[in-house]
Amino acid sequence: SKRLNKWLKAHQFCNFIQWSFDPFRLYNPKLIGGKLSIYHCVDLYGFKYYGEDQIASNSDLIFVSSSTFFGTYKNYNKSIFLLPHGISIEEFNIDENEAKAVKISSTDFGLYTGVIDNRIDFDLVEKAVIKFSEISFLFIGPLNLPDDEIAHRIFIENKYPNVIALGPVHFKKLKFYIVQSKFCISFMNIKIEGN
Repeated sequence: SKRLNKWLKAHQFCNFIQWSFDPFRLYNPKLIGGKLSIYHCVDLYGFKYYGEDQIASNSDLIFVSSSTFFGTYKNYNKSIFLLPHGISIEEFNIDENEAKAVKISSTDFGLYTGVIDNRIDFDLVEKAVIKFSEISFLFIGPLNLPDDEIAHRIFIENKYPNVIALGPVHFKKLKFYIVQSKFCISFMNIKIEGN
């Protein structure tokens, strides 16, 4: 933070806002010297990490994504505001011609969007895919598979015909898959912190 402050001053960059979303990096905004500092809590870290009490105390404002977070931060900062997650209204406007362009072969599918990596509970995915073999499971997102036998069986060997892995899709096209899906899935490994 001190080196960044020095660099910013050397390049005459002083009229900026430091907007942080976690307590892991740049957790003392006073050392950086911006015009305004915001700690935007989208996840509840529970003050288990070294920098969270510092960033909560030293930020000018705290935005929280849920009203349940207020109690957690009220003793650290008096300037706390609710700024919930939101979805743009355009995501609900579906152009029929564009939607037709992204039709998939299955009409009865569950949808997962996101990186397919070690945060997924592949054992649970496999159990669901086997138990509900008449339903397709559509995965949209980059494959970043761990060295996991089950993950490879599902996504590399393509053992299950009801699993469709499309890879990455432009975020503006996701709504066309979402509107066609019967349900959304999120088989996350609860042993991984943050899940």
